[in-house]
Amino acid sequence: MSKIPYLEITFQNEFELIEKLLRIYDISKPIVKDSNGKELRLRNFERDILKYYIRYGYSKETKNLIVEDTGKKLNAIVQTDFLLKESGYLEDLEHNYRMKKLNSHLEKIREDFINKKNRVYGIYFKNK
Repeated sequence: MSKIPYLEITFQNEFELIEKLLRIYDISKPIVKDSNGKELRLRNFERDILKYYIRYGYSKETKNLIVEDTGKKLNAIVQTDFLLKESGYLEDLEHNYRMKKLNSHLEKIREDFINKKNRVYGIYFKNK
């Protein structure tokens, strides 16, 4: 019986773990394009905000923590939320389109890696 090949990825804290998971997720998720046909990929500040949402959940309290920790203004975070929704990382909350939530894949990452402390992430390489 052969062993499944694996990569061991090290991290120092949960934010670094989330950073690495987001990088893997970003290259493996379906490609979203803007109206000009350009691929929408995570920029650094967008990734930083998502790290907080995955670690603490999407809430007003989390946004205030981001403002406090990063020094960015709340308006910048709200604008970034719009961009994250446009590129598929956030979704509208049912019955309240002003509030957002993580998409189902990121919510699963949050549940497995933050809440349940899972440390295994399966990746299947599929030829198109």
